[in-house]
Amino acid sequence: MRYIFIFTLILGVSFNVIANENARSLFSKGNGVTFNTQMKVEVSVNKKVLPNLAEENKNSGKVTVNTKSNFKDSDVRKQEKPKDVKATDYAGFSYQLLKETKKGKFKRVSPGYDFKTGDRIVVEVMSNSDGYLITGNIDSLEKPRLLSLNQIKSGKTIRIPQKGALKFVEPAGTEKLVFVLSNQPIDKSTSEKYVKKCDNKTRSIVFVEDDAGQNYQLLSNDGSCKTKNKSVKTRSIIVDVEDDIGYGVVESDTLTSGSLLSLIINLKHS
Repeated sequence: MRYIFIFTLILGVSFNVIANENARSLFSKGNGVTFNTQMKVEVSVNKKVLPNLAEENKNSGKVTVNTKSNFKDSDVRKQEKPKDVKATDYAGFSYQLLKETKKGKFKRVSPGYDFKTGDRIVVEVMSNSDGYLITGNIDSLEKPRLLSLNQIKSGKTIRIPQKGALKFVEPAGTEKLVFVLSNQPIDKSTSEKYVKKCDNKTRSIVFVEDDAGQNYQLLSNDGSCKTKNKSVKTRSIIVDVEDDIGYGVVESDTLTSGSLLSLIINLKHS
């Protein structure tokens, strides 16, 4: 029982480590491990290291040692190899907002920062996988606009705008920056259709929000909010905000199947 208890304890710690992995760690590694919690784990027992059983000789009062094991070969259970253990790749974004403090000098601010008219900012976005990035804007009047379409490399930061900065002007309201990640080439002439925010009240879409109020959603390759991959659910998108940097990832297979991951940064302007 002692050996089984120790092994179970170690196994439990391993599961907790996996369960506690967040979007930041998955983004940084680019992959995670999914375990089949139904797999059987058994411990092999080596009879040579079992303690000898001592029994008292009632007649002599001496203690003699019985070196014969009470275990039979049929009682020894062999350790089974883990089944259905697979590595899962994750693809997605990291983002951070930088506010201008002096001319040409920028400092990181919280994604939930309340900007004022006249503030100037840039946004740095990074993907942990190669692909194509659509950048767009939805203004306070809900009008979408395509800003750029770029081919990106894993780990390379893209600054928006690439030259200058974004300046908050009247009227005040919520400005939305939209970033869409695809692992397939995008036609620039039709890429504006992906600059959109889906209605999160619709059950058939995949839409989540991080702690800073930024939104992530999955789009179909035709630009619609209804994902065609029926196996994809809301929990398929893992989000996290840490040290004022936001992270959002989804299983790479989701993008391979034709879906696109969209990040919407809601810029508060009062």
